[in-house]
Amino acid sequence: MRVLLLMTVAVAAAETLPLANIAIEGSRYPQPLILQWAGLKPGQQADEAMIAQACGKLQETGLFKAAEYRYSFGPEHTSYSLVLKLTDEPETLHAVIDIPGAAEEVVWEWLRPIVPNEQRMVPGNDAALGFYTRAMEQVLAAHNLRQELATRMGGNIGSAASIRVYFQPKSLPLISSVKFEGARKISSAALEQFIAGMALHTPYSRDRFAQLLDQNIRRLYEEHGYLKVGFTVKPVKLPDGSVAVTTLIDEGRSYQLGRVQVVGGEPAEFPTGQVVNWKEIAASIDLMEQAARRGGYLEVHSSTERSLHDESGILDLKIRLEKGPLYVFGEMKLFGLDATAGKLARSLWSLAPGAPMDEKYPAEFLRGLLDQRDFPRGLQSGAQLKRRPDGRTVDVVLTFH
Repeated sequence: MRVLLLMTVAVAAAETLPLANIAIEGSRYPQPLILQWAGLKPGQQADEAMIAQACGKLQETGLFKAAEYRYSFGPEHTSYSLVLKLTDEPETLHAVIDIPGAAEEVVWEWLRPIVPNEQRMVPGNDAALGFYTRAMEQVLAAHNLRQELATRMGGNIGSAASIRVYFQPKSLPLISSVKFEGARKISSAALEQFIAGMALHTPYSRDRFAQLLDQNIRRLYEEHGYLKVGFTVKPVKLPDGSVAVTTLIDEGRSYQLGRVQVVGGEPAEFPTGQVVNWKEIAASIDLMEQAARRGGYLEVHSSTERSLHDESGILDLKIRLEKGPLYVFGEMKLFGLDATAGKLARSLWSLAPGAPMDEKYPAEFLRGLLDQRDFPRGLQSGAQLKRRPDGRTVDVVLTFH
């Protein structure tokens, strides 16, 4: 939550006086733009209420986490010297401009005089997204490209680092047909059938369709060893307003799996010397992560580094497992069972205090417990892992109803 903090001198300034000078502290944004957003300029008449209102305007942009001010009087209390102390919003997302007929690089250049952004990162709050949307609509209109824009979030599920915000037209044309050309390993008909249910009659934008290709068609090719497949998308707008999309495919060559190096974990079985099937490789990496979680490393994650040797058609792979801290089991707590059922449950629990916290053990225990002949029938159950304040001990809470 962004907060507005107002810092004043001990004696409130009731009179209206000119702003002799204005200084900005703590922000990466250019001072002329900040003053423009705040509605302030040196020499104008102002009082404390107007200064507070200017800070409120800055807050409304969504670009700042905090806006503070302080001031002092000039000679004989005839003017103010004002300092705006700003804290830029630290939580930002990578921004993508996806507007048909307007190259992304060009739109960012058009935006430079209004809101410069070299890193193309924007705060993810509604106010900032609205601020950027209005700025883009303004510069597009100035170049005879009138568009009402909207935003959407996209990226890989479960990976906060990959989430992006897309600026695109509020009304997008629908895809009426998809076609592939240049396919050899997988037939064009098979590709079209595979993606039709995900693409046909859905809104078309450059980046949205590119994501469909990367997450689906590329995955199909990577199961056959084609790791550098390329796509060139050619949309054609039809008289009815829909879009026919043709994708030219450059399959490249297939690769065989060469050397596999595992850092930070126990190596799994990989089919070296065979055509790469990335789906199978990903499954093997997942098994490595699962083994680590069963061993108490609940925050494990992996990264892969591909080394493609085009001349030989070999893929060398480096897999790095970042295990994170080791968690241990504390105690098991039961809720919703009578004394007899609770005694049975505790007698069957085998994970010892201080042992590595096996992430899957609670669910496996519940399945076995519910199958016991002497355990009450028809109960619903759930398991929850709760970390203690020490940060390394985990209690298991089992509930029944």
